[in-house]
Amino acid sequence: MSETRITTTNQARKQHHAHAISELPKSLLVRPPFTSTSRSNTNRQLVYGICPECNELNSYYDWCSSCIYYNYISSKAVWTSGDRVLDRFIREAQRQAVSRHNFIEWIPFLRFENVTYLHGGGLGDVYEAVWSDGYPQAWDYDNQKFMRYKDTKVVLKFIEAASSGVSEWFLNKISAYIRWHQNSGDRYIIHCYGVTQDPDTHNYALVLEYAADGSLRQYYTNNRSELNWEDKLNILHMIINGLRTLHSAGILHCNLHTANILQIGNIPHISDIGLCNTADSTCTNQLFGVLPFIAPEVLLTKSHTSAADVYSFGMVLWELSAGTIPYADCPHDEQLAIAICRGLRPPIPDTIPSCVATIIRKCWDGNPSNRPSVEELENIIWAWYEDVSDESGTKIAMEFKKSDVLRERMLRAMRGKESRESRSWNRWRNRRGKTVEGKISCHPLAVYKSRAMKSGGIEIGRNVKELSVKELSVKGPHNTDGVVKGEIVTKKADNAKNLTQDNETPPKQEFSLSFSDIASSVLFKHRHH
Repeated sequence: MSETRITTTNQARKQHHAHAISELPKSLLVRPPFTSTSRSNTNRQLVYGICPECNELNSYYDWCSSCIYYNYISSKAVWTSGDRVLDRFIREAQRQAVSRHNFIEWIPFLRFENVTYLHGGGLGDVYEAVWSDGYPQAWDYDNQKFMRYKDTKVVLKFIEAASSGVSEWFLNKISAYIRWHQNSGDRYIIHCYGVTQDPDTHNYALVLEYAADGSLRQYYTNNRSELNWEDKLNILHMIINGLRTLHSAGILHCNLHTANILQIGNIPHISDIGLCNTADSTCTNQLFGVLPFIAPEVLLTKSHTSAADVYSFGMVLWELSAGTIPYADCPHDEQLAIAICRGLRPPIPDTIPSCVATIIRKCWDGNPSNRPSVEELENIIWAWYEDVSDESGTKIAMEFKKSDVLRERMLRAMRGKESRESRSWNRWRNRRGKTVEGKISCHPLAVYKSRAMKSGGIEIGRNVKELSVKELSVKGPHNTDGVVKGEIVTKKADNAKNLTQDNETPPKQEFSLSFSDIASSVLFKHRHH
């Protein structure tokens, strides 16, 4: 390439980089484009190489953000989503993309083949499809186009609320994926390839990476006999590393649970981020999620913090350690919400190492300020993993080894019991209203899908707002006795009576969570103890 061509290209590129899209809300913009101050020039040259087009340092492997923006995004890509705000957002995100991992596109719906329904989600339906073009791998400088992974299997996550137009909330959700990838590269998070729209329903959808091995819950259920503590600690460390990166980017997850952690091989990838978007946001407009994983202070105030994400991680840690799902034997209704606010937590099995049990309890503490930070959790779990993988013979390593031995004994006993069960016993158990989450039996009114929990428009009273978090856990974070347990057991018995008849369909549960009822019940408890 001639020196004149290089000079002209550089000048044009600088002019394009100087152009900012001022109409977009500032909260939607990600960090500035990659610069030489982000990483030393020597390291970047050694790792990423030199761009053959402009002879400057690449921003990623086979990726020069400046040249890609100038050659493809600003000059040759002619497209529109039909929504002016979304168009500006995508173009600005492309301008700031430093690698293929945070590069998003508008993808016409006709580019998808074999669109197949998977399941209903909390915000809309989820489909799988084959993207015929595939996502960009690198820039082909000779042919001036992207080299792509053809026929990529993807997930289409539709957002029903976005049918009437693109909301700032929807753009915040996309922005969260982009910001995460700028901080973590391609580690431990599902890749967002872009946005599409169903021409029939006009609902927008996020185009996401497909996780062939399902959710973490499905993964540990299907591999129960193979997963030892070394495997579990490795998975947990990757999850907490991803959560730390998320918080470092100023983003809260607000809906972390084992069905939102997806497995690609043995690598966990956190999905469904961006519900709240920023760490300084309070998420007070609506309570959304899976009840067993929601922190008690969030149930009361609908205000989400990084400590609430730690509570959710504690529940993930418990589920992976115990090998079952929390509160599987009771309805997920306002009574359970009240019990959680009063201090109810799932029982911790004796087979779990005491060091893990201690961390679980700290994550579940009723006072958010007493919970460990994600940085502390990452260091602790990594230290455990090193002890176990090195077979160091330390006290902690021996605890994990003992737990593995107990787990193997329990699995052998379970296999023997299952082989003795007859079909008539299975039919009898099913008539008692048991459903199955993966291969785990659970109550028919136990809901493990994200959903909106309505407050009924009832404002929390003055006394509730002044109720300290410390008062919520006076009897400790693992109280299961007294009135709370009685309420739940009574409700379970009533539901069991209603479900003993053959062919009876369980009533559809409309969960309208009354925050005033929860709070008044908490106040009543502490006034009478």
